[in-house]
Parts: sequence; structure tokens; C-alpha cells
Amino acid sequence: MLITDNGVLFATYLCAVLLHEYAHHLLALRFGLVMDEIRLEPSGAVLYGELSGLSPVQEIAVALIGPLFNLAVALLCLALWWVAPSFYPYTDLIMLSNLTLGLFNLLPVYPLDGGRVLLHLLCFRISNRRAFAVLRRLSAVISLAFFAAYLYSAFHTINYTLAIASVTVAFSLLEEGSEISSRKAFAVKGMFFGSPVIPVKCLAVKESATLYQLLGYLNADNCYEITVYCEKTGGIIAKLSHKDVEALFEQYPLSSTVGKSVEQLHNSVICALQQKPPKR
Repeated sequence: MLITDNGVLFATYLCAVLLHEYAHHLLALRFGLVMDEIRLEPSGAVLYGELSGLSPVQEIAVALIGPLFNLAVALLCLALWWVAPSFYPYTDLIMLSNLTLGLFNLLPVYPLDGGRVLLHLLCFRISNRRAFAVLRRLSAVISLAFFAAYLYSAFHTINYTLAIASVTVAFSLLEEGSEISSRKAFAVKGMFFGSPVIPVKCLAVKESATLYQLLGYLNADNCYEITVYCEKTGGIIAKLSHKDVEALFEQYPLSSTVGKSVEQLHNSVICALQQKPPKR
């Protein structure tokens, strides 16, 4: 959100921000979810709601729809100028606000929409923890780039918007990413605040199933006990508690198979126990 003395420009950006968030809301609603509220914050507007019912692909779609809507409005204005140039004085601010808002939200910075998309894409290939590490590095580079551009503008026409963008991106480094699928689906910490009793569900999973496939059977309303079976022998490979399942989604990419992830988790636990010094 730009801070400006121009009331018309401020109102135009405010409308673009609200329509951006409403686009998120409409697509989430189409997927069967209801978002709670829109809050106006110093950096813009934020749509709040529970996304635990969405698959990673659906979350990517919900994240993209907002900036894509803004860019579509900007392109519509450009097309209108080509057909009827006389409309330019009445639509230039609409085009500017939607273009800048759409592009800014596509930056690979969490929790901006572009960061959410990149986070979910990375989680298909690398662990949750490493994905956030990549995003933090990108956020630091982008924040420094905005600040450098702000310093450069001081020698010409100073642009305070660049400084605001730098600070906004810098604050994103403090985000914990609590909405990523693994923590969202297995919110053990504080899960009993909503209800005194949480159902426990037992699932049987083939070792060849991927974590992404397993995620489709999980939600935030239950605890889970999962039995992993060997497809060749039909024997039990492992029995996982809810904490074990949390660890799988925290440490391994969604493209990993359950069997391989369980084996690696088991080996890491053994190594940790062997390295632990004995008690005296």
C-alpha cells in the first residue's frame, strides 16, 4: 500500500487491494472454504481464514488469483487506451495501482502471494525447513535491492515507497510460515483450544505412497496414528504417532515416498541417540 498525500491515488490503491483480496475469497469459496475477514494493515490488506482444507495445488491457485486479477485489470486498461485513447486520463491511476500491486505480490517473499506459491513448489522437492531458508535468503536480497533503489532515488527524486517496500519485505523474514501444509494440517500446539476432545484416526498407508498423497487424507481436526505396510510382503514397516507424522512433513519434501521418509527418519533418530553423551 502506498502512503501518499494524493487522496484519489490512495482510494484507487485501496479499491485495488480490496478487489485483490476478494478474488482470493471467491476462489477459496469455490473450493468450499469461507474466509473470516479482511484486515487493513500498514502494508496493505490481509485476508484471514482457515486453509487446512485445501491441497497444495489449490493453495497455489488461491494465492495466484489475487495478483492475476490485478494484472488482468491493468491489461484491460491498456486495451481500453488502444481502442479509446480518450479514456486514459480517467483510468491511468487504475492501471498503475493494479499493475504495481499485482507485480509486488508476485515477488518470491513470504507471506506475499508469490512467496506462498514458491514455498509450495519448493516443498515438492525439498523439506519444509529448507524451503523457508531459501525464501528467507530471497527476501533478504529483495529487501536490500529495494533499499538500494531508495538510496539511489535520494540523489534524484526521493521515493519513499521504495523504503516502505524494503521494510515490508524485511519484516517478512520474521514470518514462521505457520500456514504451510505440514504445520497447518498437524497443528498439535494449541490444538485443544478449540475443543476438549480431538478424534484420533488410524490410517494404513503403502510404503510407495508419497507424502503429498498422504496429505490429502489429513486435516487439522484430528490426530493420526498411521501404519506403514510393505507392498511385497504385506508386513508392517512402521507405526507412526502424530508427532512422527509431523516430523515427516517438516523434514522431507512432499514428493518423497512414505517408506523412504520413514527409513530416513528412523536412521536420523538412531544417529541422534548414538551421538548423545551418556548421563553421569
